[in-house]
Amino acid sequence: MIFSTVKKSESILVGRYNARAIYTASTFFNRRAVILIPGIGGNGPEEFIPGSMTTDSKDCLLFNEFAKAINEADVATLQIGKPGIDYLSAKPYNASMYENATWDDLLNNVIDAIQFLVKKGYNTTNIHLLGHSEGAVVAVDVASIYKEKLAGIILLGFVGENLLNMIKFQLLEAPIEYLIKSTIDSNHDNLITKEEVSKWNDTLVWKFKPNQTSVPIKEIRKFVKNDPIRLNLLKEIEQSSIWQKVLKRKNIYKLTANLSNFLNVKCFHGELDMHALVKNAVELKKSCERVLKKKNKNNNHKLCQVSIVKGVGHGFSVPKPPRSQMYADKTIGPPIQDFLDDLKNYAKTFVNY
Repeated sequence: MIFSTVKKSESILVGRYNARAIYTASTFFNRRAVILIPGIGGNGPEEFIPGSMTTDSKDCLLFNEFAKAINEADVATLQIGKPGIDYLSAKPYNASMYENATWDDLLNNVIDAIQFLVKKGYNTTNIHLLGHSEGAVVAVDVASIYKEKLAGIILLGFVGENLLNMIKFQLLEAPIEYLIKSTIDSNHDNLITKEEVSKWNDTLVWKFKPNQTSVPIKEIRKFVKNDPIRLNLLKEIEQSSIWQKVLKRKNIYKLTANLSNFLNVKCFHGELDMHALVKNAVELKKSCERVLKKKNKNNNHKLCQVSIVKGVGHGFSVPKPPRSQMYADKTIGPPIQDFLDDLKNYAKTFVNY
């Protein structure tokens, strides 16, 4: 009989970057572990989400919630922060390290986390990588290096499409397609009136010309595409050191699905995700189905599975009430209990292989 003796979490430093991390051990007998890799931006190991972006307006430690669910399945966790970023993302412990970090630094940070667990007595074949958002792409790239030496990857809010195209869409197209055309233009006449804008004045701020009562959507579209603030942000992203290696590469759906020839691939994706659109999950699912057809012929049964979680967004939380407009309500937490239960139940399967 295995008795649950999950230990108290420890705040530690890991690897060549002295990355801030949180380690929670499992039982002596169950040497299974998950490394949690955070998403874009200055994230410490908790993946701190401010109350302005949560459903209940309270600060949320997203990775603490995910880790707790995994720990309840008697599986150890190691939450790894970004190189240079302190706990709770309060401030960088090394601003230069964070500002000049490259994609390879993100990968090496996770590789160091794997080696930390190896020194703790874990076999790499019992280690899963869990990545959220950008972290999911990091998990895919690290898994591509380790392949059969890892147990699997868990992808949350996965982006498999070309990153530059996705960012351009989010900055220049999504406000038009998901907010203005579908919601603010309530009578769908391709005109936005002052009355329609007034209902969304905290989301769409538009300065009408004197005596102008409405504006064509095409005029707003033209403004958005030429908005200097958006274009400058896009330029900064294109020039950022961290994404130079991956920003323009082709989509990685096939690459990700093919990893299931060596390890288990499991993706959870929010149906209402506006940060990583659900089409990413749909395309990955198609790739998984193609790979699984070949596997059946070869009698290879590694997992390649996509679960689309209904009614939630990027942080597996419901849109903030009273409105549920996807683009306006980009909440990222707290995660709903049903998803945490799904994550825990998936972690419980680790003891079976």
